[in-house]
Amino acid sequence: MASIITSGLFIFAPVIGYVSQYRDIQRTSNSDGFSTRVCLILLLSNILRCYFWIGKQFDITLLYQSIVMIIAQLLMLHLCISIKSRESVTNSKSRRSNKQFNFQTNTTKTTITNIIPNNNNNNNNNNNNKTSNITIDNNDNNSNENIINNNNDNDNNDNEIIITTMKSSNNNTKNHHIFLNPGYFQNFWEWDNFGAYTIFLGVYSAIFLLLTTVYLYSPSYFEYLGTLSLTIESILGLPQLIQNYKKRSTKGLSLVLISSWFIGDLFKTLYFYYKDQPSQFIFCGTVQLIIDILISLQIIYYK
Repeated sequence: MASIITSGLFIFAPVIGYVSQYRDIQRTSNSDGFSTRVCLILLLSNILRCYFWIGKQFDITLLYQSIVMIIAQLLMLHLCISIKSRESVTNSKSRRSNKQFNFQTNTTKTTITNIIPNNNNNNNNNNNNKTSNITIDNNDNNSNENIINNNNDNDNNDNEIIITTMKSSNNNTKNHHIFLNPGYFQNFWEWDNFGAYTIFLGVYSAIFLLLTTVYLYSPSYFEYLGTLSLTIESILGLPQLIQNYKKRSTKGLSLVLISSWFIGDLFKTLYFYYKDQPSQFIFCGTVQLIIDILISLQIIYYK
C-alpha cells in the first residue's frame, strides 16, 4: 500500500505546481511571468524518456510520470498561446486603428488659389482677372515639381498666389515594409498558433520513433538517448532563470510552482539514488536542484 501511494505521489506531485501556475494565468489572463520554453524543455525530454524506456526498462513509475507531464505541458502551452493570441489580435486592431488615424492626420493636399491681382495692373481690364485652384497631392512629387515649374514659367503674370492646405486621406498608400512584419517571420517557439507547436512536436516524435526502430537492438543508442533526455531536462529551470534576470522581476511566477520544483527535484534525486537508477537520472536531479536554488534566490532578491 505504501509503495502504491509513493508511486502515485511520484507521478502526480511534479504536476501540482503547474496546476497552480495554470490557475494563476487563467485568472489574470496574463502569461508573461511564465516562460513557455519550460514547456519546450519538458516536452522534448519526456518524449525522449518514453523512447528511452523501450530500450532500457527502468522503473515504470518514471514512464507514467513522463506521460502525465507531457499532457500537463500541452495544456499549459495551449493556455499560454490562447492568451497571447488574444493579446496579439487586440494589439493588431489597436495598431491598425492608430495607423489609420495617423495617416488621415498626416496626409494633406495643397490648394493654390490665383485670385489676388497685383496693384501694378489696376489700369488693366478687370475682366481679365481669373480665379484658379490647383490641388497638389503631397504623395505625388512629380505634380509638385510641375506646378513649381509652371509658376516659374509664368513670372510675367503679375498675380499673387495664395497657398492653403486641407486634410485628406489616400487609400492607395502601399506598405513597403510588409516583409518586415513580425507576423511573417517569427522566432522559434514563439508562434501564435497552437497547431504549429503540435506539428513541430509530431515531427520531433516521428524522427526519434524512426531512429528507435532502426537502432532497437543497439544498447549504446539508448544510452545516448537517455543521456540526451536527462540533459535536456536538467536545464528545465534555465529559461525561467534567464527570463527573470532579463526582466529583473519574478512577477507572475507562481511560488507554488517553484516550491514544487525544489521539493520534487530533491525527492526524486534521493529516490534515484536509493533505487539505484541510471546515473543520468542522478545527474539530472542534481543540476535541477542547483537551478531551483538560484531561482529561489531571485525571488527573494527581486522582491
